[in-house]
Amino acid sequence: MQLSALVNSLEGASARYLRQEFPDHIRKYLWGNDFWSPSYFTTYAGGAPLAIIAEYITNQNDQHPRNANPLRAIAQYRISFLRALKGQASSDSYGELLDVLGLSGEDLPSQYDLDAAPELKKRLAEVFATRPRDEWAALFADSDACVSPVLSPWEAHEHPHNKERETFVEVGGIRQPAPAPRFGRTPAPVPRPAPRPGQDTDAILAQAGYDAAGIEQLRSAGAVE
Repeated sequence: MQLSALVNSLEGASARYLRQEFPDHIRKYLWGNDFWSPSYFTTYAGGAPLAIIAEYITNQNDQHPRNANPLRAIAQYRISFLRALKGQASSDSYGELLDVLGLSGEDLPSQYDLDAAPELKKRLAEVFATRPRDEWAALFADSDACVSPVLSPWEAHEHPHNKERETFVEVGGIRQPAPAPRFGRTPAPVPRPAPRPGQDTDAILAQAGYDAAGIEQLRSAGAVE
């Protein structure tokens, strides 16, 4: 099932249920006729077990310290290495990550063991430090491990994924990120180049009531460009 169809089904069923259960409350506070916004956002939980995600949702209203967030359980495989890779391994790709790193035979801590996270991070860092970034990128290129290289701003636009997704655009001879997020039904226009200093001076002053002579007087006095 497509994600959009699933979201539409959930929105429709939940809206009907809530209207039936709380008709007076909804009529009082609902603005307009639509119960849910047509937009939605999805994200990836990094392979955290459902129990951890459920605990996180349950504790949303608790005033617990930031470091007590149960989703920290995925922290040990969301590690950046300056000379190596940025890796995020889900429960499905964690084994593949260890295979490519040559660590599948080692007795490593569980990826969800928070107390052992420093030990696992240290071991991964040791292995990543044995090769340059581009060598690791080549080794992981055809694997199912969720690993991608950390690219500099001068390299990012050349990455095959960014080229395919048209993540960067060139505007007025300057390369820059394309507008985000992107929507299928309402695509964002490509940004326009920044105006040159003084480019719109005459138009703005004319709107403010200045005639040509008055604009020239301001320009001669150096008040405007």
